[in-house]
Amino acid sequence: MKGLFKTKPKTPTELVISTRELLTYADKTTEIRERKREEKVAELNKTILEMRIVLYGSDQSEPNADACEQLTQEFFREDTFRLLTTSLPKLNLGARRDVTNIMANLQRQRVNSRLIACKYLEDNLDLMDILISGYEDCDIALTYGTISRECIRHQSIAKYVLNSGHMKKFFIYLQNPNFDIASDVQATFKELLTRHKATVAEFLSTNYDWFFKEYNSQLLESTSYITKRHAVKLLGDVLLDRTNSSVMVRYVSSLDNMRILMNLLRDSNKTIKFESFHVFKLFVANQQKPAEITRVLVSNRSKLLRFFADFTLEKDMVLTYFLIKAPQFLLFYSVIVFGPALLLICLCMLLKTLAETDSKSDHDDCVVCLDDFNDEDDDESDVYMDLEIYNDLKIGADDHTWSFA
Repeated sequence: MKGLFKTKPKTPTELVISTRELLTYADKTTEIRERKREEKVAELNKTILEMRIVLYGSDQSEPNADACEQLTQEFFREDTFRLLTTSLPKLNLGARRDVTNIMANLQRQRVNSRLIACKYLEDNLDLMDILISGYEDCDIALTYGTISRECIRHQSIAKYVLNSGHMKKFFIYLQNPNFDIASDVQATFKELLTRHKATVAEFLSTNYDWFFKEYNSQLLESTSYITKRHAVKLLGDVLLDRTNSSVMVRYVSSLDNMRILMNLLRDSNKTIKFESFHVFKLFVANQQKPAEITRVLVSNRSKLLRFFADFTLEKDMVLTYFLIKAPQFLLFYSVIVFGPALLLICLCMLLKTLAETDSKSDHDDCVVCLDDFNDEDDDESDVYMDLEIYNDLKIGADDHTWSFA
């Protein structure tokens, strides 16, 4: 007899309508009996779970494309996204996870070949203000952060966030003492600065002064190991992206920026040292160094050589001679591709030439090219002579500070 009165499963459209009604009811009702409230909450949790199953499928079945399309269309037809977003703090952890999965999936669902989630968010940009500001509430920060990252998959939404006042707030959010929240903020920050390359390049070019001033002072010079580690890694990723080439040249032409990176090379943490190295090599590889940067590299030549003695030089040694005899443009690309081993050799040779240039021309011409190594009188023995000197260098007590005079 029980099977005769089995409840008919709700359609995807009915699931969304039911969710909307339950959320509206819970939002408007201020005084209800505890038992009634618990019943409504349980029904809401069940309905949310059923929506997730429609989108992701279950152990017994795969998701149905038509059902997903119906659910998506109804979800964005009304303000279900807004209702769920504002009601998330009231839901239990299980329901929050289901809602997060639902919203993430809906960002990718197409209706008539269109991403209607993007259009909905473009018409309701204030929702991004709610989501990003969620980092100020420890209880909901991780959930809102995950949804934010899914939303900024859409270029127009990422552009809105980049050009909003939230970007300045990120420098505060990134220093949250809670490790999980700080890591989540970092993930969102990285997504904003790496996913949509053309939009990011435009943002960095337009906002270069204030952005990198904050980036340097708040992140790279932070007292937090986690903050510095993430910041220097992300800086390298951004500067090495070809789309940001003009920003990279501008950044590596600043002595103040190089001073920060050289100090990070002294950090006690090996990871920070390593990531700082990959940014510092851009200053060295820059073919149009300002005179002040050249002077600093020359004045610190011996200290730099002794400092880099700790880096491994064993691999890729067979390519040394080829690299030094290669055309000028290979310096920049080879240090990116082959890493520290080859760059250290380049540093030795480049700093040597800088010193010679300094003594001969008194810095009249501060552009140093690999053509300086292409004299016919040079031979392979000169390269290995420098390597032997390099390998004998040790870090001394006078190498604990750089000279920026």
